[in-house]
Amino acid sequence: MVAQLAGRNNQPIVFWDFTRIGFTLMILSLILCAVYVYVRYFVMQ
Repeated sequence: MVAQLAGRNNQPIVFWDFTRIGFTLMILSLILCAVYVYVRYFVMQ
């Protein structure tokens, strides 16, 4: 739905741009969660 609205407004969402941004955000959130779990369960005990 969002892609259709963007296409109508001459702002197409290219799959590889979406994938590049989404993958980067996924990696950042995984790193953040891993740091939190490490600090919470191994440093602070």
